[in-house]
Amino acid sequence: MRGWGLLLGSLLAWSALTAACDSDDDPADGASAGAGGGSTSSSHHGGSGGAFECNDAGVDAKDTPPMVSIQKPVEGDVYMQGQIIPLEGTAIDAVDGVLTSEKQVLWFKDMVDPTGEGPVNSYDPAEDGPLPPGPHPITLTAINSRCLEASTTVNIVVE
Repeated sequence: MRGWGLLLGSLLAWSALTAACDSDDDPADGASAGAGGGSTSSSHHGGSGGAFECNDAGVDAKDTPPMVSIQKPVEGDVYMQGQIIPLEGTAIDAVDGVLTSEKQVLWFKDMVDPTGEGPVNSYDPAEDGPLPPGPHPITLTAINSRCLEASTTVNIVVE
């Protein structure tokens, strides 16, 4: 049951995190830096570790999202149904440096289902439910302190 709670909590947290960052850019609310010079600072719940603060007030056209890469699994890896899948990746930001917070670095399976938090984790079918046979995209997403996010995906196969 722990796996479902983690999955649901992570999905809700990531939805709130990205929605709040997206809503900060709405010129109609007068809160964005470009709409009257106001500063926006948002507290977001990212992962199971509590609130995450990002502030998009200092973002300009030259700012970039983090660089995200997956070391494990590798594109095309094949796993047996029920096998634990290692999740290892990196997220490096030009301003924030290496992102290691479970609040800023999240894993997803099949593009939408939260799978893990932090740069190193694993997909454990005993806790998270088995992946059915077939292809499955595994995505690593990271968000920096300025609410810019990036993702990368590899595809695995479960037999």
